[in-house]
Amino acid sequence: MSSELDKIEHYYEEGARLWDVNPELVISRQFYELWEESQKPVPFAVPGGAVAIAGQGFDLVDDRDRIGYFVWNESEMGASLVVEGAGAIQTFLLFFADGNPSIEETPPAFHQNAELSAGERLEVIYDVIAQVRRSIPSANILDLTRKQYLAALEDLAGHYDRPCLAAMKRLPQMFVKRLLQRAAEDMAVDEISDQLFLPLDGHYAAAGQASASTDPARDSGSPSAAFRIPSRTAWTIRRDLRFMVDAGRLAAENESTCVLDLAAAEVLEASPAGELTLRLEVEA
Repeated sequence: MSSELDKIEHYYEEGARLWDVNPELVISRQFYELWEESQKPVPFAVPGGAVAIAGQGFDLVDDRDRIGYFVWNESEMGASLVVEGAGAIQTFLLFFADGNPSIEETPPAFHQNAELSAGERLEVIYDVIAQVRRSIPSANILDLTRKQYLAALEDLAGHYDRPCLAAMKRLPQMFVKRLLQRAAEDMAVDEISDQLFLPLDGHYAAAGQASASTDPARDSGSPSAAFRIPSRTAWTIRRDLRFMVDAGRLAAENESTCVLDLAAAEVLEASPAGELTLRLEVEA
């Protein structure tokens, strides 16, 4: 697809070569920055509906005007490929497993102006769960198959408009499961499947025992932890500075070439309002 996308092959090849010698270096930010300095990746267009990373293919959500770029993911402590379009952002985490490429696809983040909001998607999921419980009482909601999910959406066609249902159908299965798990946090286990559940731990909620947050930023109560700004690598800073210098230079050049010298202009007509019609000789 792109020579820029191919640059990640060097990242994995060099990592595999050094793994037996120094695996700690391979999984570090330092190793990623060394790769950046060597390959100098820049953002690139992603015209197709899929990307191939280290020989593995990944489908992209329906979108337009996609660009791809590599970044160091501070929260995951690893490299990542980000594909950003007009409607959604998809992130692919680029790890090493025993020196071999390991790619993890995360749920897409949809722009609210282009897709449903998080609350709207969750509302549809609640109705999907209710519909499945009516049509397939024995089904376990958390193990809902793609076929069952799409069938439930079809049954809800009279309750939601077509763009809403189309957006929900485009969600990857991994993201659907994430929404189902989120909805199940407020439901008793008996509501998720036909299994009888006795709350010996004093809590009926399916995710009651796991609902406590494990996010340090959320638990700490510190605003600085909740809004952490990731640091940037040296290559991305130099690349952006170079872009700004080039943009400023081109703007200055265009400004000088677009200045019209009116000293030699001939006045053809002057209106009472002070408007002038001029004739000016310009170079071909």
